Amino acid sequence: MWQNVSTVMSAAVLISAEVFGAAFAGGWALANVLGLGDVGVYAVQIALFIVGLVVMASFVRNAMRIEPFVARD
Repeated sequence: MWQNVSTVMSAAVLISAEVFGAAFAGGWALANVLGLGDVGVYAVQIALFIVGLVVMASFVRNAMRIEPFVARD
């Protein structure tokens, strides 16, 4: 069981680093291309961060179906 938890959490850390890194970099890039200014950068980054949270929650839910966290006898 703990091996399953470790596998899912390790994958989640790796994927979340990519998702949230892309959210912040993409938010900065989009806001600058659209000329939204400093407040626009933060707004787009927050919006993409929320999308990243949804992606990560979906990933963990789906991973728990494949790698169960509890023993089912």
